[in-house]
Amino acid sequence: MDYQKVTAIYFSPTGHTAQYAVRLAGLLGGNTADVDLTRRENRDRQLHFSKNDLVILGAPVYGGRLPGLPGQPLFSNLQGDNTPAILLVTYGNRHYDDALLELADLAREKGFIPVAGSALLARHTNSVKIGGDRPDAADWEAFAQAAAALKARLEGIGEADGLRDSLSVPGNRPYRASRKNVFFPQADSRCTRCGKCVQVCPTGAISADHLEGADLSLCINCAACVHQCPEGARAFREDAFWEKVHMLEQKCGPVRREAEWYLV
Repeated sequence: MDYQKVTAIYFSPTGHTAQYAVRLAGLLGGNTADVDLTRRENRDRQLHFSKNDLVILGAPVYGGRLPGLPGQPLFSNLQGDNTPAILLVTYGNRHYDDALLELADLAREKGFIPVAGSALLARHTNSVKIGGDRPDAADWEAFAQAAAALKARLEGIGEADGLRDSLSVPGNRPYRASRKNVFFPQADSRCTRCGKCVQVCPTGAISADHLEGADLSLCINCAACVHQCPEGARAFREDAFWEKVHMLEQKCGPVRREAEWYLV
C-alpha cells in the first residue's frame, strides 16, 4: 500500500487517545498530520480524504460504546473515498465491548476501508486505581512492535479497494445500549472562575455564566474539565457516582489487560 500522507484524527478529552494516534502516525512514517476533534471548531470542518491517504481514527470508550456527542455524531464531518483507515479505541481496563465494531461500521459508512484495529489501555477516566499508570513502558514497547508489524503488513497490501469488509473485530450488533448520563462534574469553593473548564469542554456543556455546574443534556462525562482544572476544583460529587467507581475499582483494578490488534 502506497499512501502519501498519514492523518491522525481523534477525539481525546483526557489526552490518551491523542497520544496513541499521533505516535502511531509517526511510527508509520512519511508525511503526517493530526486533527483534534475534541475541539468543537474542528468538528465543524468538512474533511475529505482520497484513496491515497491513510487515516487513523481514534476515540475513547464510554460504557462500551463510542462517545455520543449531542447533535453531532462523532466523525460525522469526515468523508473518505475508499480511504484505508486504522481504528483505535482506548479504554480504562474494564472492556471495550462494542466500541471497536461500532467504529468499524461508522468508518465504512463514511467511505473508509478499515485495514487494522486496536483496543488500547489507558488510565480510567474516573479512577487512578484502574490502569492509573497506563500506558506504561511495557505498553509503549508493545505498541512500537505492533506498529512495525502493521507497517510491514500495509507494505504488503496493494490497493485497499478490495478489502472493504475484510477486517473482523470483536463486538455485537445491535450494540449495547448507550449509558444514560445522570451525573456531571461540579466545582467547589476552590474555583477561581478562570474559565479553563469552558475552554476544554468538548460539547459546550459549561457556561461562563454558570461555572459551578454543567448542562446535563450536553455533558458526556468525559471529565476533561476535572482533569484540566488548575485548582482541582471540579469533581463528580454524587455518592451514587462514587459507589459505581468503587465497584469498578474492586472488579477491574487488580487486572492487567493488554492491547489487542486486528489486521486484514
